[in-house]
Amino acid sequence: MQHADIGQQYWSQLNRVKFDVQAGLELGLNGIFIRDYKCYDLPSGFMGASVCTGNIPTLLDHFGVEAFGQACKSYVLQKQLGMFVMIAI
Repeated sequence: MQHADIGQQYWSQLNRVKFDVQAGLELGLNGIFIRDYKCYDLPSGFMGASVCTGNIPTLLDHFGVEAFGQACKSYVLQKQLGMFVMIAI
């Protein structure tokens, strides 16, 4: 916003959508996992960290416990992670 003259309204709308929980849920679990993902190479193995706008109970209610668990397992195996964490904001 400091360097682009596109107006406060644009940035306000972008920021509102970025943190919209319902919009995040529409991405699906894999989309949520990769939306804001970091991977850290630790001495004990790779740790993947995903940031999601909805809290874990919201994800479980929306997708179901079984689907959430299976999606996490698949993602861990696909990325060959020793640990996978989700940070809810």
